[in-house]
Amino acid sequence: MRFIADFQRALDECRGRGEEVPARQHLWIMGDGSGLKWDDPGGWAVVLFEVLSNRLKVLVGASNALSVNTAEMVPYWMALRYHWNQMRERKKITEPVQVVILSDSEVTVNAGRSRMHSKINGDMQAAFHYYAEKGYRLHWYHVPRDCVSLHTLVDVLSKQSRAAMKEMGVDESLVYKL
Repeated sequence: MRFIADFQRALDECRGRGEEVPARQHLWIMGDGSGLKWDDPGGWAVVLFEVLSNRLKVLVGASNALSVNTAEMVPYWMALRYHWNQMRERKKITEPVQVVILSDSEVTVNAGRSRMHSKINGDMQAAFHYYAEKGYRLHWYHVPRDCVSLHTLVDVLSKQSRAAMKEMGVDESLVYKL
């Protein structure tokens, strides 16, 4: 599976920059978002891979109103939420779940690492802290855009979901037509 080699290559680049990468990894997440400002549609996509079980899941979504920073963060929240509720082998993993997260958004990585003022993205930081309290150890890494084929995929999917939402034309006028 090519994406495994790509992901490992990206982690090697992080190590080469002097970043500490956990030796034992349970979950890999790569996501991307597409949006402009709150009044415009936005989309997101994420791939999560459970290393020990070789289980893979692709999630895609959109909103008719989504800022770019939110669009960049939502895929990681959704990946953790999905994993917690659907994939995690609760009885098999007794140690903290080591999660490696790759993003091309420095804002997202800094928010995940709690290096941003919580007034800006405090709600998303709280969501990530929730999973940390549940035993997830989140390791955030910034990677260049399209550094791995997996990122290219989530970038394309996030843009497609945004375009599909825009084409739907969902707005307040629908309520007035009732």
